[in-house]
Amino acid sequence: MFSRSAGVESFIDHPKLPKVPLCKVEPPGGDPMMTEYVVMHVLRLHRDMPGYQAAQARKEWRRTTIVRPEQRRVGFLGFGMSGESAGARAEVARVQSVGLGAQPRDEGDIPVYQGADQLEPFLQQTDIAVCLLPLTRETEAYFVRAPSP
Repeated sequence: MFSRSAGVESFIDHPKLPKVPLCKVEPPGGDPMMTEYVVMHVLRLHRDMPGYQAAQARKEWRRTTIVRPEQRRVGFLGFGMSGESAGARAEVARVQSVGLGAQPRDEGDIPVYQGADQLEPFLQQTDIAVCLLPLTRETEAYFVRAPSP
């Protein structure tokens, strides 16, 4: 079986999945459409377009302080091919990037934290978080917090 897209998690553990090899096909450098989608929304949030759209709907004139791209930090949870590609494109727009990955990385232009125990320091370096993690038992814990006593 081959899957060309993200989101294969929904059928990996399906009881009727035949016992055959499973492959995920990705173009070199990650999926360009996913990269474009991520960068579009990073810039949309960076410029607070949701706030402007809400003000427009209320027919309000809204002024805001401009934040320069180099003052914004985007964190990519999941720094595989898609995360690395999106991070590199965000850097082109002068937005600082940081990654959180499962695998050790050689030092590159983008700092990369490794593993779940580095989630807190990673988030401290992040203004906008982009999740490109596969949904697994391990990554599910990144988003589920126990209630405070």
